[in-house]
Amino acid sequence: MTLKSISLASLVTVAGGCQFGGHNTDANTWPVEQDENTPRGISSSISELELKQARLWAKIDEIERIVLRQNQKLQILEQGFKMKELGATPTTVTPAVAGGSPPPYKDTSSAATISSAVQENFEGILQEGKRNYSAGRFSQAILLFSRAQRVFPPEVAKGQAAFWLARCWYELKEFAMAKKLLAGVLKKGKSTAKIAVHAKLWLAKVELKSGRRDKALDLLNRIVSTEHPSSTDFKEASELMATLEGD
Repeated sequence: MTLKSISLASLVTVAGGCQFGGHNTDANTWPVEQDENTPRGISSSISELELKQARLWAKIDEIERIVLRQNQKLQILEQGFKMKELGATPTTVTPAVAGGSPPPYKDTSSAATISSAVQENFEGILQEGKRNYSAGRFSQAILLFSRAQRVFPPEVAKGQAAFWLARCWYELKEFAMAKKLLAGVLKKGKSTAKIAVHAKLWLAKVELKSGRRDKALDLLNRIVSTEHPSSTDFKEASELMATLEGD
């Protein structure tokens, strides 16, 4: 079985296939909210489990990328050896992803356009992730945003999945992971201008939480100097700057 053949549901089951207070922690039931009748300690235990599940998913995602890179190298080497045996010049190949499938939605034509079905599929996953984020179900949101980031090409994702994934890690106080994702979003051509500004604002928040006040102020200054005063990012950046400068 390849990593790509593992379903989201099975990953969640493997990551957290245990029970607390009679509640199974699979993708359909966790997290369990604590009410007045919930024994003390159950809610915190589930929060810890969610964080472990999210970390496990991040590790699996990284392993998939490593396997993909290795498979690409092997395919190029194999073709090179075959061409050498035949006395021909090796040509570039399009490597397959882990599991033997071709890269998703690959189109090399100059006038390539993304189909509306693909865009709608991405938007559906993204919106479901946002709903989970708003409800505080950060681990479930991470699963969805990770899937959207991994499956869809950059011209569809436009930095959105990575940005929201970073926000999830921020809420879970995993600031190093959040910073890495936000830095990726801010690379040239990786996102829309709007998402890039959002990423700067949240990166400033990450820097503050990490004790790097000067870096945070620099990012906030860049937002204030370039954004329109009526924008939400401008207002939030201005408020954060005022708070920092007043300290």
